[in-house]
Amino acid sequence: MSLFPQRYMQFLLLMLCMAGISFTCLVYASQTNDTGSSLSSNYFDDKEQGWFWYKIDIEPEEQKEPETVTPSPAPVEPPPPHTKEPEQALEPEPLSVEWLREQMPIYLDKAIDNPTLENVRAYKFLERVAMDKSSRFAEVSTRVVLGDPLLDETARRPVSDFAAKAYNQKSSTETDNLLRSIAANKGIFFFFLSSCSFCEKQVPLLQNLERLYGFTVQAISIDGLPMPSGAYPDFLADNGQARMLNIQATPALFLADPATSQLEPIGQGLLSFSDIKNRITTAALRAGWISEEELDESRPLNNIMRTDRGLESIPNVPPVFMDLINRTGASVE
Repeated sequence: MSLFPQRYMQFLLLMLCMAGISFTCLVYASQTNDTGSSLSSNYFDDKEQGWFWYKIDIEPEEQKEPETVTPSPAPVEPPPPHTKEPEQALEPEPLSVEWLREQMPIYLDKAIDNPTLENVRAYKFLERVAMDKSSRFAEVSTRVVLGDPLLDETARRPVSDFAAKAYNQKSSTETDNLLRSIAANKGIFFFFLSSCSFCEKQVPLLQNLERLYGFTVQAISIDGLPMPSGAYPDFLADNGQARMLNIQATPALFLADPATSQLEPIGQGLLSFSDIKNRITTAALRAGWISEEELDESRPLNNIMRTDRGLESIPNVPPVFMDLINRTGASVE
């Protein structure tokens, strides 16, 4: 009797243990079926992902509300500019100069193409009108010029032999004085070749410059040889000056300033005595050794009133012309 209860109690404990284990297995199996099926299905459904099955959920960005753009107002087209209708050109007055300028060639062509008495007479009539207008203008122009020394060309350069000779004599005297003043501190370089026949002919004219005005002439031989006539025995041999001065023909003359070694060309080739004198004064003016006023005194002209040197000091200038100059800012200088 004592063994039964003991065995019974062991069996009962064993059954209770088995029952607990069974219950635990049932519960675990139930949970495994629920989660395992979802894992299994997710893995096999997304097998293309491979080892990248693990994902991080990215929070969706907040969508910004689209900015409202206020449309700019449409540009307003300006009204079309008001175009003036072209004014009709006024016809020139019949028999006026403008009318004659336009119509005379037409009448002439018509008379030449069809030289009837009527056509030729019409053209000759217009020709007569034009000639009378021209004669009338010449008569009035003569009266205007004779009464105004600014417009009278004979007041600047007389045309009569008596007055012209007086002007020429005065011009010669003033030119001589001007040349003497230039010769006081300027000299002449004379480039020559021993084989140049023109250089021999230039020598007497240069000697006249020395004798009349006191110029000092320094001869320079380009080939280093003396002149056949023996003129200017104290010549200098060219040392490259001819090339530097671009001498292309002989004789060649230059006006020289010994103080500054400045040279101004007078001319190349054979020159007359009057040409040499005129060229010397022009070279001196170009170099600034004399003034424009000094040169004007040596000319056979009356240059007191010249419109190219200002109108303010000239009397009897038409007011309409002065108004035009003042209004436009033009200058005649």
